[in-house]
Amino acid sequence: MTASDSQDQKILENFRSKSCDDALSAYVHEKDGKVGADWRGILELEKGADHRIKIQYRNLTDYLTVIEILSAESNGNWQLSSPYAENVNSRLFNPSRYFTRGSDANDCSHALHSMTGIPIFVDKNSGYK
Repeated sequence: MTASDSQDQKILENFRSKSCDDALSAYVHEKDGKVGADWRGILELEKGADHRIKIQYRNLTDYLTVIEILSAESNGNWQLSSPYAENVNSRLFNPSRYFTRGSDANDCSHALHSMTGIPIFVDKNSGYK
């Protein structure tokens, strides 16, 4: 089993054991034994100005952290960057969160690029400074 497969399995187990409310379930789903996130929908939610939407977005990022799609730990995880911001993650997630799977980082970067037209790069943090 690869590290990626192991992370996928951990996320699936967490997803199945830690339920979320219906409002959040529209953004996180299980398909073919893998847990996925609707990154475009999540990014649209992040842009919401309404206080209720901001709370829902915060609850969603907290849930993604609980099931380990996102992590507070940067070492060994993935972040987004652009020519205009070294760490896009800190602008999207407050406090800053990092992707535990490269596939989620790639999906989010594609969604963000399609929404903004800004080039978004995916970087894996090595833990070395």
